[in-house]
Amino acid sequence: MTSRTAILALAIMTPAIGWAQEPVCYALPDAGAGLSEVTVTRSGEFNFTYPGQPHVVYGMSCGFDDGANSTTCSIDCDGGAITFTLTAQGMQIDAHVRIEQARMESLLIANGPLEASGVYLEGDWLLPPAAPELCEDIETRAQPLMLEPGDVYPAVERLERQLQIGGFFLSGPDMIYDTATADAIRAFQAQAGLPQTGKTDRALLTRIGIEAGYTFGGC
Repeated sequence: MTSRTAILALAIMTPAIGWAQEPVCYALPDAGAGLSEVTVTRSGEFNFTYPGQPHVVYGMSCGFDDGANSTTCSIDCDGGAITFTLTAQGMQIDAHVRIEQARMESLLIANGPLEASGVYLEGDWLLPPAAPELCEDIETRAQPLMLEPGDVYPAVERLERQLQIGGFFLSGPDMIYDTATADAIRAFQAQAGLPQTGKTDRALLTRIGIEAGYTFGGC
């Protein structure tokens, strides 16, 4: 994979050896090396997050080599690579590569500006198997399914603009989903007769008039 615009939010192909009969996920909550969390989902997707952006999930993928005995997979990029190795202790990840990231407000309609940036992802992590409830949580975090307090994302600014138009948000729109954003969402939910959670799922975002943001990475 050498394209800098390739979308890498596909699943890692799961080899027969090294995994339990029931798929498991792997997680390291305090990854270090500039990251807040590194995970591999039950479907095999490799995700990582940054401090200050707990709900903005950057995803990459890799297909294991053909054959049931394969436990190693690599993504070779310009000037580096990421290698995944299944071990008895968990998933070993070795990364030394520059990642080009892009963020848009809607994957479906490419609504709003496309923001691009780059980061050098470097580190060695051993991810132990995670509990089933944590696996469930990991798999429901990724955009574009939800925005909630703690998110720092371009889609938040557009969400606040929409709420401002409706008279629910009185501050200046920005990318930070904070208490004022949550209060505005609760006010909208109350008027709409919905549970007042202060969070937005995809159905609520559509009702307000915005698709949640989506992030992809390439190398």
